[in-house]
Amino acid sequence: MPTQLVKLALVDESDLTKTKVFSVFQEGAEGASRQVLSIEANTAILENNREIITSKVYTIDVVGLYSQADKSQVYTWASDRTELWVSGYGLDGSILQAYGTISVVDGYTDNASMRFRFQVESRGGYDATTGLHNANMSYAKNGFSLYRFQEGTTADIPAGWAKTETGSPSFSITEPISGFYVFEMSCDSSSVASITRDVYFPFVGQTVYFSVPVGTFVNTSDPAMFVSFLDSGGAGTVVNTSDPAMFVSFLDSGGSTIGAPVTQVLTGSSTNVISATSPSGTISVRFSVAAFNDDTVSFGYPVFSLKSGIVYAGNEFNT
Repeated sequence: MPTQLVKLALVDESDLTKTKVFSVFQEGAEGASRQVLSIEANTAILENNREIITSKVYTIDVVGLYSQADKSQVYTWASDRTELWVSGYGLDGSILQAYGTISVVDGYTDNASMRFRFQVESRGGYDATTGLHNANMSYAKNGFSLYRFQEGTTADIPAGWAKTETGSPSFSITEPISGFYVFEMSCDSSSVASITRDVYFPFVGQTVYFSVPVGTFVNTSDPAMFVSFLDSGGAGTVVNTSDPAMFVSFLDSGGSTIGAPVTQVLTGSSTNVISATSPSGTISVRFSVAAFNDDTVSFGYPVFSLKSGIVYAGNEFNT
């Protein structure tokens, strides 16, 4: 079933100043466009006449009225086979993240309109080693769903995330329940650790929500140890400190932070949610979780969403 997107952006990682954003506007206006995402199954018939799905075709079609500058840039990307990030969101709040090349559809262009397409064929699912979706695309309520929450190519770090560290913190990923992963970072009195996920999302004025379902948080300066298991809602136990441990920042085309990050101290429930609205000049959003001196933080399946009610849902793109 095709799904119409509200906005879509093409991002050239080698030059973020070339970023193009396409929106649904009134019919006939320059920049008016329609963005449609569809997933169609390729099937085969077995000898017993049973039909099986052999692969799926993931397609994003964009058609509209564009300026000559925008048309020229899209044609250049298509002819050069430039690898692009494709970002967007739909009417239902689902977030699109994809990476690959685009093509201009022949026979549709004239002086006013143009149609281009992102398309890939895949069996779907996630790569067991990298954690990346095999279609290089996700469209889900959780904007982190391009990667499965598991160990990625960096040992003991969730797929798609990057770590920073001062001193000698420890990092680990465990699987207390089959298919459910928990990440933990622990610091001694002279260490600081954090993990960060950058997502291209150049949509000005859009409110984003970042939630972290906490599992275990131990402050070793207190005479206590707290151990908990995550329930189906991702809730756990926490010993709070005065250190902010959740961060949302907006970055411009030069990679510089726009304004001050939005921060929050983690608490012992599944309601660790912060929100922020993207300012002018935003190209990407940076989500971070940190552990400071004498702290241990563990959690599973963080969520980047466009609605405040989504705390632990839509964590994977299961198609």
